[in-house]
Amino acid sequence: VSFVKKKIKNKQLKFVSNLSFKNKNKYQVILMQSSLQYFSNPYDLLDKLVKLNSRFIIIDEIPLTNNQSDEITIQYNPKKIYPVNYPLHILSEKKIKNYLKQKNFILICEKNCSTGIGGYNYKCLVFIKRWKIKNLIK
Repeated sequence: VSFVKKKIKNKQLKFVSNLSFKNKNKYQVILMQSSLQYFSNPYDLLDKLVKLNSRFIIIDEIPLTNNQSDEITIQYNPKKIYPVNYPLHILSEKKIKNYLKQKNFILICEKNCSTGIGGYNYKCLVFIKRWKIKNLIK
């Protein structure tokens, strides 16, 4: 986050390294770019993000499985690129969609990503807060 803040000078974009609920209703879009799968408990993070009451949640480049349950595997990185391996959550596509649906988010767009490792299906999922849809039509 500190690197991006130094490189991108834009008053319309805000990058944060921790979540504070004093910022509730301040964010229109929450973007998780190839990151949700690396958190130790992705659904706890989603709970916190939902409470920020943003208009959109975009989860981009996330590996998904067609299974009913999530999987945890190890991401092995080439030592010459990055010499550390770490856990990787492969979320159930159905489970994450249902989870956000229960939190009043509607899936409005999904797209397959060309990137991906390990043979998993990587996607971009775009959700909008249910009660905010009427505001977009006006």
